[in-house]
Amino acid sequence: MHLKWQEVAVAIGVVVTLLAGKHLPYVSSLPLARVTGILCFGYAIFLSLRLLQADEATRVGDWSELRPSIIEKFGALVLAAFSAVIIYAMLFLDGGHSASEQLAFYATLAVLFGGGALVILISSFLTRVRWNHQHIEHQDSFGKRTTIPWTEVRGVRTEWHGITIHTRSGGKVRFSAYQAGAAQLARRAEQTAQRNARADEDRQAS
Repeated sequence: MHLKWQEVAVAIGVVVTLLAGKHLPYVSSLPLARVTGILCFGYAIFLSLRLLQADEATRVGDWSELRPSIIEKFGALVLAAFSAVIIYAMLFLDGGHSASEQLAFYATLAVLFGGGALVILISSFLTRVRWNHQHIEHQDSFGKRTTIPWTEVRGVRTEWHGITIHTRSGGKVRFSAYQAGAAQLARRAEQTAQRNARADEDRQAS
């Protein structure tokens, strides 16, 4: 899967914001340089794992199925670990020595890291997307199942945070763009949407 410009823009924007914050009097006492270094190191790992991301889905009998990719597994584990380490340090190691603004900063980081791990868990590990020659099947983290026949597919919208396959009647299936096999499913859905559009044109012409 090709690197998206949004992935680069978000990383550069966050780093520039943190570096600029070092020169602001209200936040200059926060360890922004250390956080910037951690983010840069993490982004380098992210780019490396993107090269290892599988483009092919897993075959299970007659079904092709999306699975969490190595980048999602690593991301969820690291974010959860960072959140847990920060909370542990605040509760048991700090002993009230840090200033209130630093504690608020650490608490915010813990919430952001934990929230990121939770988003990955919900969008990739607790959902199921699979397809065969007849239809696409999506089951979300609450067990709700959505089925879309291939003959009803009318378009695919690819964004940096997810891919959506939709029908003319308003049905849709959304999945993470980072899952193993996501690019394969998106390509097939786009090709199917084009064939369905041509079929509709031929019916209207006749």
